[in-house]
Amino acid sequence: MKMKMTSPMLVRVVLMMATLCAVGDAQAAGCPQLPQQCSYIQQVVCDGTTHWFSGKYQHADMDLASLRYSISYNGKRNIVVSTCNTANLDTQLALFDCAALSQVETAANGTCGKYIEDSLYDNDDAAGCCLTSKLKILVGELESGTYIIGVCSYDGNGGGFTVTIFC
Repeated sequence: MKMKMTSPMLVRVVLMMATLCAVGDAQAAGCPQLPQQCSYIQQVVCDGTTHWFSGKYQHADMDLASLRYSISYNGKRNIVVSTCNTANLDTQLALFDCAALSQVETAANGTCGKYIEDSLYDNDDAAGCCLTSKLKILVGELESGTYIIGVCSYDGNGGGFTVTIFC
């Protein structure tokens, strides 16, 4: 039995493919400064969708953020990155400019790391989030481009977290 693909079906297939392609290599996302050992970084397309990721953090050094996610920001929406009440550790979040990543440290579990002090934006203990974090960057505060998001623990403990990224 042959099935004819209608326009709504084709649109759904294209949307599903775009969603699957939203995660990929950060170097391909316009961040050539990232060393090859950071190729695991997950790319998030800023399309107005909230993306959810779960992860584990293992302490390596105080204020050393494990680089996890890349966003291709188009300047058209607020950026919200949050672990608000979705982690069992005291989280910190940081947003780094791609240009600052030519040199990275070795963080836990072999991930690439960058110290919070080198970030453009960071947050620890957001209002209403107990010991977890939320970064909110309003339209106009940041130029279009590629940025890397790091996660770390304030107190040096490890644990699990869920991060949401909207842009």
